[in-house]
Amino acid sequence: MSDLLLINNRIKELFDKLNNKLVFIEDKVNKLEIIVNNLHKTSEKTNEKINKMENLINNEENSEICNISDEDTSSNEVINETFNKMSNSLVSSKIKNFQKEKMNLPLEVIKDSLRYRDHRTILNIFRYYYKNKLNSENPYPIKIKGKRSFEYYNNQWIIDNNAFYIKDVLFNNIENELYRVNNLKIINDLDEICNNQSFIVKLSEEKHRKNLFKFIIDEIASCS
Repeated sequence: MSDLLLINNRIKELFDKLNNKLVFIEDKVNKLEIIVNNLHKTSEKTNEKINKMENLINNEENSEICNISDEDTSSNEVINETFNKMSNSLVSSKIKNFQKEKMNLPLEVIKDSLRYRDHRTILNIFRYYYKNKLNSENPYPIKIKGKRSFEYYNNQWIIDNNAFYIKDVLFNNIENELYRVNNLKIINDLDEICNNQSFIVKLSEEKHRKNLFKFIIDEIASCS
């Protein structure tokens, strides 16, 4: 009799735990439903605002509208200002931040670039990683402001006279990528590895950085 009572108590305890779990899950589901409903409401409001803006634009282009009240003019100015800010924000978001980082380029791209062991190595990697063809205004995160005045982009445009920071970041990033392929796992020829190593080491020297950076300047200038 005591064994049956023990079993019944155990079963009851299990059912209680199961019931608590179900209550917990039901609570989570209810909260998720609230979140989904809120998202739908937000989406509807956003679509409503977009439709209003589209209507305003269409009305502005309608040739039958000849007289615009001061209030309408003010509204259009606000809309235009908003669109300009959005446009500028989108352009900025397309610019890659210029900073020390792992490029993680495809090994074949690095290997094909390294075989030149000259300015073409640097240019190929620079174009592949940093160039954004969709951004005609600033395809690169570097601006040439004067003969010795530059700016680089890292969430905002930052002045870098004589490009000291730019050269340091650029050649360090590229150097690290080149080391990824200059080994016996990727290249079987020891002579080639030694020749590559000689080129890579020179990337740390200011004299060679200065000479190679001239080609980067020409590349950026050609896109302006």
